[in-house]
Amino acid sequence: MPFSLKFNADSGICEIIISGVFDPPLNEEIKDAAQEIILKHDCYRFIIDCREANLRLPTLLIYKAPSEIRKRLSEIKFPAHKVKRAFVVNNDFKDFSFIETVSTNRGLQVKVFQDMNQAIEWLNLQ
Repeated sequence: MPFSLKFNADSGICEIIISGVFDPPLNEEIKDAAQEIILKHDCYRFIIDCREANLRLPTLLIYKAPSEIRKRLSEIKFPAHKVKRAFVVNNDFKDFSFIETVSTNRGLQVKVFQDMNQAIEWLNLQ
């Protein structure tokens, strides 16, 4: 499986690990699985480990993603501004930086890190 997802009850953080090709079909699978975690555990903090991922998402999809996420969260009556997503990446920073920028510009809390501990610290900030 190209991704794993689990809710860490001790930290209250949903952990997503993506390996291999991160493409549009996988993106949809991850969004569906994350929505289930949100509903089941009232979880709003996500750490997305992309250090083993090869991002292949079209620029237009990345650009539209924040609006899609806001819409999905609205449909389940979950406030989008509460959700925090920390992406942890290696060297492929450019595309993930674009994800951070377009998300932030649309009022979502998204930040990209190269260090897992810094990502967790940011998620734990109120």
